[in-house]
Amino acid sequence: MRESLRKMKDVVYPTIDEARWHSAIDQTHWLEYIRLTSLAMLMLDSHYRTLRGFQRVGHGDENHANSERSPLFVQFIDCVWQMTRQFPAAFEFNELLLVTVLDHLYSCLFGTFLYSSEQERAEQEVQSATVSLWSYVNSQPEDFTNPFFVDYEHHVLCPLVSSRHLELWTGYYARWNPRMRPQVPVHQTLKELLFLRAELQRRVEDLQREATSRSSSSFSEHSPSHTAGTPLHSAV
Repeated sequence: MRESLRKMKDVVYPTIDEARWHSAIDQTHWLEYIRLTSLAMLMLDSHYRTLRGFQRVGHGDENHANSERSPLFVQFIDCVWQMTRQFPAAFEFNELLLVTVLDHLYSCLFGTFLYSSEQERAEQEVQSATVSLWSYVNSQPEDFTNPFFVDYEHHVLCPLVSSRHLELWTGYYARWNPRMRPQVPVHQTLKELLFLRAELQRRVEDLQREATSRSSSSFSEHSPSHTAGTPLHSAV
């Protein structure tokens, strides 16, 4: 706490050089804190592990025009991918979504990662002047959905952080290497599995309705009639 207060004092102190404002901000490592809190949100709350919830996590990179771009956002996405490897059924989105986000971080095709804050985006009218990456993603969710996803509510993830449990993300860093590229695109296989899962779910629902209907019919056939009168006994 004392260290945080000292850094805050260094940032807001009146004698600070205006030219060194951004460097003073960077020395507080605030981007690292955002990365850590975003990862904590993913581990603690299952909502942020869904396709819609993940769109509310993370941050952009303020150095879009700078040759010294911050690697923190790439590291954040890499950490998310590492968790998807350790918990393959805990995330609704797949690897293709993570790759797509990184590909369009500097592609200039979408306005999602422009500027450093919502205030700047509102001042520059980004929402009306550009297209959101999430609009593109939400228009075809089947491409970015994990067919193995199971929605475990209130389930906290505790990933293993030892270096021996970490993997090289070949699907991103080595995807252009022909020796490491799969012959069949992985996302196409996942899409087929997603359709198969939906078909099996519909089949299960049909069987459940059929079983419920049969159970109701059987109960009605064996239940005593409520309209039958009391049998008459003739006197001898």
